[in-house]
Amino acid sequence: MSKESEIVQRLREEVSDFSKRSFDRGLVGGTGGNISVRVPDRNHVLITASGVSLGDVEPESNLLVNLEGVILENPLGLIPSKETSFHLAVYRLRPDVGAIVHVHPPYATAYSNKERPLPLVTISSRVVLKEVPCIECAVPGSRELCDYVHGGSTSIRGSRPC
Repeated sequence: MSKESEIVQRLREEVSDFSKRSFDRGLVGGTGGNISVRVPDRNHVLITASGVSLGDVEPESNLLVNLEGVILENPLGLIPSKETSFHLAVYRLRPDVGAIVHVHPPYATAYSNKERPLPLVTISSRVVLKEVPCIECAVPGSRELCDYVHGGSTSIRGSRPC
């Protein structure tokens, strides 16, 4: 196995582990949420599959895609998360981002229906996060949601990141 293959396999296992931890800790229920990780020194990302509960993610169920969204490896023939476009937009805009955990904690989801930013209840959260802004609602996986996530900014090349 090549060094690159070993790294991708280790990352597949880590995504699976963090997916299961998120589910087991009640941070996500059912098939909501998705996790991705950037492959170091490559323009590749591993992302969880659509329709697979984070509690059931196995290493082989994670898809390898490039930053343009082309599927490079798909051991089980699954469909990538419908939020792949916004994950990739973040990775293109922010080369320093190594992973994205997009979950739907039930209490945070319920609170968000009040259409107000989440309260920062600890001193540490106020110092580190400063605020947790809300974005407009949009259809999951849509260009509109992707645009809301990145806040209308453009990539270095001047093209839209979504």
